[in-house]
Order: sequence, then C-alpha cells, then structure tokens
Amino acid sequence: TLRKFPGLAGYALQVLVPTLPTPPGKEATPAAIERQRARLTENIWYSMWHTFSFSFGVYVLVQQSWWRGVIVERKPELLYVDWQTHEFDAWMRLYYQVELAFWITCLVYHGFQSIQKDFLEMLLHHLVTIYLILVSGIVGFTRCGICVLVFHDIADVFLYSAKAADKAGVKPRVVVDVLFGLFVVAFFVGRMIMYPGYVVVPAYIYAVSQEYWFAMPQFKDVKYSMKLGDPGTLCLPIAMTILLGVHCYWWALICKMIWKTVQNGSVTEEGDIRSDDESEEVEPKKSK
Repeated sequence: TLRKFPGLAGYALQVLVPTLPTPPGKEATPAAIERQRARLTENIWYSMWHTFSFSFGVYVLVQQSWWRGVIVERKPELLYVDWQTHEFDAWMRLYYQVELAFWITCLVYHGFQSIQKDFLEMLLHHLVTIYLILVSGIVGFTRCGICVLVFHDIADVFLYSAKAADKAGVKPRVVVDVLFGLFVVAFFVGRMIMYPGYVVVPAYIYAVSQEYWFAMPQFKDVKYSMKLGDPGTLCLPIAMTILLGVHCYWWALICKMIWKTVQNGSVTEEGDIRSDDESEEVEPKKSK
C-alpha cells in the first residue's frame, strides 16, 4: 500500500486529523496506525477529487443547450440521434482530458493497492471506463460520455466522505450514517436508474439503429457507412452494459452492507464492502 498521498490530501489529514483513533478490534501498533493513516489519506483525497470532478462535470453539462431536454424533459434520444453533428467544445474537451488522466492514474495505482474484496471488479471498471472515455471522445458520442461521468461521480463523493469520516472517528456517529445513506441513495438513483434509463437502453434503441458515418476527423472524407452488425457498431453499448453489470454486483454488496448496518445499529468497518484487505479478514470467534 502507498503509505501516504502528498499535497492537499496529506495537508488536510495533518490539519483535520492529527490523532487517529485505534482501528476497532485491533491493537494500536505502529503498523496498524500507519495503515489507518494511509487509508484515511486515500479516502480524503478521493473525496476531494470526486467533489471537484462532479462539480466540474455539472458545470460543463449545464453549459450545453441539450442538457435540459435530456435530464428534465427525459428525451435520451438527444444523446444519440444525429450524433455525428454533436458539438465538442473546449470545456467538454478539457473535462474529457481531466477525467481520462484521472482514470488512467487510478488504473496504475490499482496495481499497487492492497488486494481488496472486489479487486478484479474494480480493475474491470477502470478498464471499461477508460475505453468508454476514449471511444466516445474519438467517435463522437460526447453527450453520452459526459452524462455517464456525471451520473457516476455523485455517489463517490458521499462514499469516500463517509469512509474518511468513519476512519477519522468522527463524532457523533450519525454523521457517518447520514453520509453512507446519501451514498446509497446517490448510487441507486445515478447508477441503477439514470445510467441504464438515460444512457444504456437508449444506446441500443437509437445509436445502433442508425446508419451513420465514421466520425473521426482524419477520416471525414472516407465514405464508410457503419450499419447495425458491422464490426465496432455495438462496442460502445456492450461496454456500457458491462459497466452496468459491475454496478449490479456492487449494488448487491451495498444491500449486504445495509443489512449489516441494520443489525449493528450503525455503519462499522465490518459493514464497509471495500474496507478489508484479503490478508486482513476478521478471524471467526471460537466457540466455547
């Protein structure tokens, strides 16, 4: 595990949490405290990043003339119909570049992290996300790409804020419970309702049913018509479906976390679906 993050996250940790609580059920050894500090720093960093990313994404989204039609008037076809004529302005391009850089660093860092319960699922998530950003940006499905990123970021804001508050020992504990509750609501609405309803299902209805031209600028004079069934036509919708499958798996783990929370009366580290390393599984209690 990387022991600490430099910059803003490390500064915030030193100022806000100078003394860390002992991990529950474990001895306050230097290694345990250092591991707790590394995890807390990581969660603070991701909380700050996703807050910035979501805010930036919403700002870019509301600058577009089509966002109200898609989100408010519920016309997801606007993401796909005549997509080869859709704009890709400077703010959208910058947003794409920032998001691509972030997810590439996440993929690289993922190889240095301690092995967690959903290591493979998270690896698949990073790979598919990078693929979607690249393909949607190159081919021209930029409206779809921005909506996917915004729908996903909001849940992570509350997830990492809740985990940071939990590991920092924030009192009263209801603060942690409220943050986890907001995370559950944001995950369900953003990734289980809006993402499939506004992006995935309409992709099969509107995107793959059109006869459209390959939109890479360097090939704008090549009259290559991509029809349903041609190689590459279904790559983007299939990748989005794979990502939805990962979300369904995580939603099942979240429901398990909710059940443990109800049993314990509050969110605990044992109820955190991604907190434990495989090498740190809680030992079963010996029967008397």
